[in-house]
Amino acid sequence: MADRPLVRGVDKEADDKFFKVNGQIVSGPPSQWNGPPPARECEVYIGNLPGDVFPNELLDYCKAIGYVYHLRFLKDGSVNSKGSAYVIYANNGMAEKAVASMNNMDVRPCVKITVMKAVDFLKLCSVCKARLSGWKYPINIINKNHHFVQVNGNRLFGPPSYWKGAEPPKECKLLIGNIPNDVFENEVLSLLESVGTVYQFQFMISSNGHTRGYAYCTYTNLGDAVKAIQSFNNFEIRPLSNISVVATMDNNILYAGFVALDKTGEEIYGELRKFFGGITSVAPYVIPQRNCLAIEVKFESHLFSSYARDFLLSGCVHLFGKRLTAVCWANYNSNNVATEIVEFGK
Repeated sequence: MADRPLVRGVDKEADDKFFKVNGQIVSGPPSQWNGPPPARECEVYIGNLPGDVFPNELLDYCKAIGYVYHLRFLKDGSVNSKGSAYVIYANNGMAEKAVASMNNMDVRPCVKITVMKAVDFLKLCSVCKARLSGWKYPINIINKNHHFVQVNGNRLFGPPSYWKGAEPPKECKLLIGNIPNDVFENEVLSLLESVGTVYQFQFMISSNGHTRGYAYCTYTNLGDAVKAIQSFNNFEIRPLSNISVVATMDNNILYAGFVALDKTGEEIYGELRKFFGGITSVAPYVIPQRNCLAIEVKFESHLFSSYARDFLLSGCVHLFGKRLTAVCWANYNSNNVATEIVEFGK
């Protein structure tokens, strides 16, 4: 499936020690390591990390692949992440497995990370420098007079004050993904307005104030929305950083796991109602291989399900004293909900 949990099994109890070295966050080498450091080909570069991914979460992802000898998490002159890191594995096989498993992985919704061998990244850097010499800023004018309001932590623009009548059809709503950390709402909105009239724009922000790497844009008509997809999907908004612009799907069903076998649908529904509104039904499914239940939760609208998904993925929701560890959108092409959640939760 395309989406993955925001924090996939991060072990906050693990004895991973981090140190600050020249402004960077470093972990390792392990105290039990004997022998020379691993060869250069064992080093992996990880890029396009969202601002709300921290060293302990990244280290947990990497350790799921193999034995990590050293991690270096890059920071700028302040406390902000540079969006990249270097990881050294114990051997070349683990490094190659990390590249194969993690490259283009959705570490956040609509934000894919880049994972490659460090030696290959250095070669790419020389290409990038050549590109920079001839690269021109893609937006001539950034409109800094947009009026944004804060709604549930996100930045919202529109609808226009002159607008009267019904909202544009749902086909006019687009998802803009893979937005780099240094690109903000005014720039993205100015770009999108260059091809049509924007009815509403929502720029997603995490709870700690970092950009989440994606946004929603609704145009006033379908023609402008189609033009935006044709013009800006795979658009290079920064050197070697391409955004995605695609139509959205109003999914109002979430899959989640896992719940104890002795709980009924009514009990689960009652617990979920303490956290979320707009729930229309809850259906439990038995997962024999895990000896527990997975649940399918239907909401009144995509808005309700979207807020619920974000909150569930934050790790703040505990049902019957246990955190839901696998949360994903319903897959309309699947006939087996339990199998979908088990695959997602691996």
